[in-house]
Amino acid sequence: MESTTVKNTTIIAEDIKNIHVINDVDVKCSIDKFKEIVIRKLGNDMSLPIDACDVTFSNINKVYGYSFIIRGIVEIHYHCSIGYAYKDIYTEYEEKYDEDLGWYKTPVTKTRTLYKWSPYNGVFQNKYNSYVIKDVEINNVNSYVKENELNLSRELFFQNSDKISNNLKIPGDVNEDYDFDSIICKNVEISAFKLLIYKTNYIDKHGQSYLVSYDATHDMFLKFNSPKPINKTSLPKPKELNDLYDQRELIHRKINNLEKFPNSTATTVIKIILCVSIYGIPIFIIIQIICKILEHKAYKVRTNELDILNVKINGIEKNIENNFKKEKEEKLKEVLKKNNLVKII
Repeated sequence: MESTTVKNTTIIAEDIKNIHVINDVDVKCSIDKFKEIVIRKLGNDMSLPIDACDVTFSNINKVYGYSFIIRGIVEIHYHCSIGYAYKDIYTEYEEKYDEDLGWYKTPVTKTRTLYKWSPYNGVFQNKYNSYVIKDVEINNVNSYVKENELNLSRELFFQNSDKISNNLKIPGDVNEDYDFDSIICKNVEISAFKLLIYKTNYIDKHGQSYLVSYDATHDMFLKFNSPKPINKTSLPKPKELNDLYDQRELIHRKINNLEKFPNSTATTVIKIILCVSIYGIPIFIIIQIICKILEHKAYKVRTNELDILNVKINGIEKNIENNFKKEKEEKLKEVLKKNNLVKII
């Protein structure tokens, strides 16, 4: 057995017992099909600029590599802290006011949830597959697998680590600080498929070069560098929409000003002072009425003005996105036609 340590986790790989090598793989992807796939991917990605698919290709290189299908059992030894919930009843003292007694403290019984924590060790295992492509020259696949069996076994774990973490059977109501003690990949079986890989640089209208590699057999992008995604909020907006944004900001300020007096701390203090004063009761009632009027007015502004304005804004923003989508679709058709790929639109 070989082993390695990654982030304080020991990964142990058992000897790979079965290696199946298939040298003849039917490649059905032409260079035109490869170009079309790259252009379509750029054209259909709504997070990229409209002209992202308008590219030219440098020399398209063909290389042969191997895809490895790895099957095996991953056994995990792990530890964590687990907590069981229980109800804790406790007493707090709250301040209250009485006209005769003044301010005083009274006991209040409350309930909260606490946890009893304890260490836990567990073992979990399951069957998993992983898929690895090596675009390197390999003269003897069996020797290559034997030399790289540890790295291939690690892929079995890393490609399935999220599934493994989600399936750990950890008891208790809550858990924290779980970590792996050891990872064992055993009963490993590998199938190796020889395949054709296309490699090229494509250059956009702005002269920026990007790399793309493509597995023609399994219809899978190995590497695909593309322009940085655009921020939808940065799309050009008509003056009408910017004016509506300004109106919305003014309405928000209007609502805040209407709510400022009835919801302010100063108003609350005045209410309390007037409430305990016999001569202040009529003034207290007047303040209450003013607060209710302002609160009602703020509510009417929010429902009658702000909600209607938001509907208009959302409609215009949706139209901007729809127009952006249509422009990208038209650009994609144009580029496919320019590259004599119109027959597969």
